[in-house]
Amino acid sequence: MQDKNPADILVVDDTPANIRLLAQMLSVLGYKVRKATNGEMALDAVSMIPPDLILLDINMPGMDGYQVCQRLKDNAKTADIPVIFISALDEIMDKLKGFNVGAVDYITKPFQLVEVQARVKTHISLQQLQKELQHKNQLLEEERLRAGQVQADLLPKDIPKLPGFSLAAYCLPAKEVGGDFYDWQMDDSGYFNFLLGDVMGKGMPAALLMTTVRATLRALSTQLTLSSRINAAQSLLATDFGHSESFVTLFCGQLNCQDRHLSYIDAGHGVVFIKRASSTIDLLANSGIPLGILPQQTYKTGTFHFQPQDALLLFSDGILELLPDANQNPQIFASLLQGVTGAREIVDRILSILPQDQELGDDLTILILSCH
Repeated sequence: MQDKNPADILVVDDTPANIRLLAQMLSVLGYKVRKATNGEMALDAVSMIPPDLILLDINMPGMDGYQVCQRLKDNAKTADIPVIFISALDEIMDKLKGFNVGAVDYITKPFQLVEVQARVKTHISLQQLQKELQHKNQLLEEERLRAGQVQADLLPKDIPKLPGFSLAAYCLPAKEVGGDFYDWQMDDSGYFNFLLGDVMGKGMPAALLMTTVRATLRALSTQLTLSSRINAAQSLLATDFGHSESFVTLFCGQLNCQDRHLSYIDAGHGVVFIKRASSTIDLLANSGIPLGILPQQTYKTGTFHFQPQDALLLFSDGILELLPDANQNPQIFASLLQGVTGAREIVDRILSILPQDQELGDDLTILILSCH
């Protein structure tokens, strides 16, 4: 075995002849060999430079091989180093004890060189494959984190000044990336356009489709009417939805701040509430099916007129994990939001019920639009 980076093997045995024989054999095969004649020396050698494999005798003065192996497995930094016992102890209980403390193999003395060679080669190969897998998993994790940051950067950061209204939003994916999103823009007519969407699924597939949906809706933001935008998006995205076998629920709103008039389309979203000045909570009527279900589906616009102290509460369905009965009993928000009226305060109050010691099973996105 010749390699630019030969595997590093630590041989631990209190018999010099055994160490010489094993070291010579392994060196000829191209391995880098280090030696230790007792347990303490072995642990010191491992702590300085962790080897790729350890050949470990059991009967040694002071700390025996079982104890050495147990110490290695109890340490997170050395627990993954494969250990092969080489011992004159050949009873089945001796071998079972060896495996119980974490050894990957057991060779009895007197050993045959060809057997040692074969087993060392096997476990070195397994160790290298494990390291490659860990490295690839680390790269994938880094990619997911970068993707999550890119996705977060796509969300609008600047809160526009809306005369008579306050606005706040929050997005928490269940994984590093997710299918929830929100967006807003002021159009040329001075209307405030906003939306919240939830792509079916979680993780990278949902996130990729989310970016496509968001880009399409942004490109259509100059369309004259709200319904024409959503109907055009349904048509343009039909192929993408078909290939991905997915869909997106969507709530789109267009607000005239001057007369407090809201036009909206609810494409199968449904998790939308109105908090009244009287503190009663109403579920806003669902007016359509999700985008991607029926390619020829068209959408009609609903309307709502804000009164002072009214607030639009817009969620992805992750809120139903926190408040499972919210759709059937909207008044559950009344006690939760008692005494708060501003959009930021409402978001903070809702986030206060997030579990601190467990991950969410679904993405959670919140958008609040509150009338002064």
